[in-house]
Amino acid sequence: MLTAPEPRQRRGRGGAKGFEIAQKVMQDGKITVEFDEAGGTWKALGKYGAWFESAVGIHTRDICEPFHDAWKDVSDVEKRTIQDRMLVFFYGIFCIVYTIVNNAF
Repeated sequence: MLTAPEPRQRRGRGGAKGFEIAQKVMQDGKITVEFDEAGGTWKALGKYGAWFESAVGIHTRDICEPFHDAWKDVSDVEKRTIQDRMLVFFYGIFCIVYTIVNNAF
C-alpha cells in the first residue's frame, strides 16, 4: 500500500524578538544611537543603528494593526507607546521624539 510521505517541517529563521538587544541593555544599560541629522535622513547610524531599526520594527508590529498603509495612519497613542518602549533601550531621546512626531519612520 502506498502512502503519502509525511510533510517536512521546514526550519525558518523565525521572527525577530529583540533578545540580544534586551540582554545588552540588562548588562550595560541603555544603548547610545547616533542619527544622520546633518544628512537629513534621520537614519540610525553606528554600531547599534541596525539594532535600533530592528527594535522599531519589533515594537511597531507588536503595537500596531498590520493594515496601515503609511506611518501617518498610525494613531498618536500608538506612536507614543512605541516611543516609550524605545526609550527603555536607547539613548538619543531628542532624535527618537523628533523622528516619531514628524512621521519620519
